[in-house]
Amino acid sequence: MNSSLFVATVLLISTASSTMADYQDVVISDSPLAYYRFEEPPGATTISDSSGNGRNADNSAPAGTTLLGEPGAVGSAVLFNGDGSVLTPLDLNPSAGDFTIEAIIKPTIVPGDAGIIVSNQNGTGVGRSNLFVHSTSNIRTFLGGTPTDGATFEAETWYHVIMTYDQSGIGGAGPTIRFYVNGIEGATGQSTAEAATGGWVLGSHKLRDRQFYTGLLDEVAIYDKRLDDPDGDGDTSDSRVAAHYDAYLESTLGRSPVLNISVSAAGQDLIFEWESTPGATYNLSSTADLSADATTWELVQGDIAATPPTNTLALPRPEDNTRFYRMVEFPPPPVTVFSENFDSATMLPGGWLNGANAPGDTGTTIWEVGNPGAGSPTGPPEANSAPNCVGTNIGSDYGLNTDIWLRTPGTIDLTTATEATLTFQQFRDIELSFDLGSIRILRAADDIQLGVDLLTPVDGTGGWEEVSVALPPEAVGEVVRVEFRFQADDIQVQAGWYIDDIAVTTSGP
Repeated sequence: MNSSLFVATVLLISTASSTMADYQDVVISDSPLAYYRFEEPPGATTISDSSGNGRNADNSAPAGTTLLGEPGAVGSAVLFNGDGSVLTPLDLNPSAGDFTIEAIIKPTIVPGDAGIIVSNQNGTGVGRSNLFVHSTSNIRTFLGGTPTDGATFEAETWYHVIMTYDQSGIGGAGPTIRFYVNGIEGATGQSTAEAATGGWVLGSHKLRDRQFYTGLLDEVAIYDKRLDDPDGDGDTSDSRVAAHYDAYLESTLGRSPVLNISVSAAGQDLIFEWESTPGATYNLSSTADLSADATTWELVQGDIAATPPTNTLALPRPEDNTRFYRMVEFPPPPVTVFSENFDSATMLPGGWLNGANAPGDTGTTIWEVGNPGAGSPTGPPEANSAPNCVGTNIGSDYGLNTDIWLRTPGTIDLTTATEATLTFQQFRDIELSFDLGSIRILRAADDIQLGVDLLTPVDGTGGWEEVSVALPPEAVGEVVRVEFRFQADDIQVQAGWYIDDIAVTTSGP
């Protein structure tokens, strides 16, 4: 073959430095009252307000293990680990008129209690949880004391979120809340905001002692107007929602990791070489038309096993004068290092432990294995995987003044892991905000807690749901056990907390 051959590899390349300013400029052009971009390095004592209004947040005594300088959707982001928050000096009274909350979020615990993203302290009024991810995986606000639900979310995924409050309710609808997720209006609700003159909090309940957010937070902006109707005349033809989402898309295009590939000719063959990841697999596809959708490209070779540190692949030269290639890396599948579905017997499996934290516990509640169907009428009608699950009193409601724990065997070996994930199914019917659960990781050798609590659920689920949450970095390299703890006050009892199909996985191999 004597044709001239042009070979190109199509890569996903991060170009944040050339596009970050575009998103920032769009936000600033709409005059936010406060705009926190979280571009500060780890350990910064001040979180800057990029609006130009001087509402910098004091970070000289950070709450919890909150980390600045994490990779974000647009530049850097702040990582909330379920134990911290940031108090801003923003003094917007939500009852004073229209306003908007805009944020880019990546919640970690979904389904589950990912926590409050933005709240408002009381001051001389009643502050509320203005934006949070509920345990049912949807965005929600408690503005005015009435929950309003928005779109549902998935874990470890970036979302562009806008919530607007229309105080006037032009057209007779009354004060209205609207959610826009990734540029699409997903839900509305009627609620009247209460007066509150306290500071606005990022990452937790207004008291900064509960309902902590777990996940990444980026580009938080608050406005004293509606982005979907900036002049407030009821005509949304001037909406800025699409412009903001378009700028977000532009800033995040091509932010996948770069896969460096070299292509060379050797006689009638092409030689592909690339750095490979242990345990990963690769697909090589090709097209003669670069404008074609990547899903329609011809698969040249699939399921190519990694041969670290470098893979080499020889293929015959194509007949085309011009051809483009695309290499996609698939990470190794997770390795299950522990699992339990409680179906082998009607008692705790070997190595499991249960107990109470004296002296407060009355002894009327224990963690039990069994079929929940014959138990409390407000509990689950059956286990997630029949016949059995574990729960707080399988056959009845939990008791007053309960403080009990359940621990897995101390055989979960993470000594060679680089990361690990806990996944389980849960059903909760517990007294809202007064009774609660928590999940901790303990070192098996001495039951010392490693890292912060993974979850602190304080409400019900309404059905079985799957929870997946990363174990804390402190657990990596250790042999550990998982502890589920349940606490109840002395006023009201309900069906309880039920757990099934527990697994701990690590990235393989």
